[in-house]
Amino acid sequence: MTMRMPIAPKKSTTKIYPFNKDRFREALKKPTWKIRLMNLRAGLKTVIDLVKKPVVNEYVHYPLVFVWGEDPHSNLYTHNAISIIYNMEEKMFYLKIETAVSMSSDEMWGQYLLETFEMFTEFMRQNGLNEYAQKDMFMAEPKIELKARTIEELYTEYRMFVNAYISTFDLFPEEEEECEEESDDDFGEDDDDDLII
Repeated sequence: MTMRMPIAPKKSTTKIYPFNKDRFREALKKPTWKIRLMNLRAGLKTVIDLVKKPVVNEYVHYPLVFVWGEDPHSNLYTHNAISIIYNMEEKMFYLKIETAVSMSSDEMWGQYLLETFEMFTEFMRQNGLNEYAQKDMFMAEPKIELKARTIEELYTEYRMFVNAYISTFDLFPEEEEECEEESDDDFGEDDDDDLII
């Protein structure tokens, strides 16, 4: 049984729009809410005071707050290939992937998932977020969910999901063969020493 290399994020050619803090703040400037963005790196912590009635607009529909989508005009009511939504009551970030698209094969779905993963990777880089956050497995249920307490944990969950999907259906084997050929060249062909373990 051969060990598969995990998918490394590629440089995306898609234009990704970073999280717009000003637009987010403006969407939440209503007399019924007091929300202060404290730290995106720590998972978009917010201070929320609910007074009488909730705000409803294209970015906020209590308890949901639209955080990011692949398009600058993305919001709660648009079809987004990938988007992040924050649930104020649960204090959790959710990753939403558009699946109402017609794909005729597992390879097409795999390519679609890789493209959305690259968009998410670009978003992480533009906002200076950690792409290598660890998943805490101590006393945890082993499962992959597209929700998390922080955006960094959400990214890790999605990376695991995409890797699992591609590995399960053995997609893109030609890329793996190319990686193996490159790795063989690194050791040199002139070494006749046997490796003893």
